[in-house]
Amino acid sequence: MTEPAPLPRLWEFLKDMQVAPFGIPIMQRSWQVLTIFSLIDELHIRTFIELGVWVGGLADLLIRRAEMVGDIVYYGFDTCGVTCGQFQTDDSLGFTPERAAIAQARLEGHPSLVLADVLEPGTVAVVSGIIRARAEPAFVYCDDGDKPREMRAYAPILRVGDYMMSHDVPSGNSVADLAAFGVEFPYMVEIDPPLYRGLELSLWRRNA
Repeated sequence: MTEPAPLPRLWEFLKDMQVAPFGIPIMQRSWQVLTIFSLIDELHIRTFIELGVWVGGLADLLIRRAEMVGDIVYYGFDTCGVTCGQFQTDDSLGFTPERAAIAQARLEGHPSLVLADVLEPGTVAVVSGIIRARAEPAFVYCDDGDKPREMRAYAPILRVGDYMMSHDVPSGNSVADLAAFGVEFPYMVEIDPPLYRGLELSLWRRNA
């Protein structure tokens, strides 16, 4: 019987894996995609807000979930997208011209994708309205260019029982940033930091 690969090798394999289930590369790690969809079910999320869409791989999956299952409302916000040249060939991301064409055909002009600066007060107000339109829990996923500022901008509009998650921990949201956020917003509680930070994420819930 062949021995399984050691854990460090398996971990490196997962980290190097490029995920594009429907042809559009996803900037999240494979395990982060699985975590997000698991949390949608586990936490009974019914409104999903993505701050920072980038090339749209995760957006495509969440839009498909909304269209096919019908249990969530999804909106993605970004300052750029297929209409302003963001979809360029980048072989390091597995983003070939063929995949760029798929992204344009699928996502350009989609009503769930909003071209807006996620830190503008007007955008925050729009997201607040979307969240308050449904009684069930909302989930704000911070993955634009300044995750510490995004968390601070959107925490106040969350209702008790709503969730927020930061991507790129600690590279884009350091241990010090997260600690300061917890002090500044005592009504936000981080959920299982050893687990989610180990997945390069940080999950928070508004408790008061």
